[in-house]
Amino acid sequence: MRKQRLESRLNKRLNKVFSSLIIDSSESVSKITKGRIIYISLSVIFLLIIQEAVFNDLRIFNAKPNMAIVFLYTISVVLHVRPAMFAGLFAGLYVDIMYGRYLGVYSLLFMLFAAFVSVISFEQVKLKTIWSLSIAIPSFLIYTMVESFTAKLIALARTGGTVLYENYGVHMLKRILPVTLYDVIIFFILFVPIRLIWDKLGPKYEIF
Repeated sequence: MRKQRLESRLNKRLNKVFSSLIIDSSESVSKITKGRIIYISLSVIFLLIIQEAVFNDLRIFNAKPNMAIVFLYTISVVLHVRPAMFAGLFAGLYVDIMYGRYLGVYSLLFMLFAAFVSVISFEQVKLKTIWSLSIAIPSFLIYTMVESFTAKLIALARTGGTVLYENYGVHMLKRILPVTLYDVIIFFILFVPIRLIWDKLGPKYEIF
């Protein structure tokens, strides 16, 4: 009897966790709270430290993941546009200050990426977590392409060059696709813990 009770309790808890990952019955996941603002701030700082400290030596095809973008996607996919832009602006500003050469570049890129993800996330995606996986790969691919293009434009402006890419196909194979692949791998590793913590931090003390 005791064993059956334990199994029953375990099954109930597993079902509860599974259902919370698959279906969110309200819009609480889309709200920004004080706890979530702190969570965004600490996560971006921590993930970028890990990225620079660990993944410089764990490259795949000479590429490392963009962990801030992975985190930003995971929360932006359930946020409305305004809070998503806020999250992207903060994350990008931190990258600009700590790692960037030009203030405002990553602020703009991250803000536009977060807004883009929020806009293309139709209601089914926002309410059913499993659907977040459906637009992850194209979102990472598009961001990596835009970031690469922006970096090339800045390089041309500095050097006075006239050629963006000598061979875009080679650049796609050696730079864009490996980074996108690495982002997807990290996304599948971090997706569940990021969302579980995010769900637990709302909607108490809602800000917007």
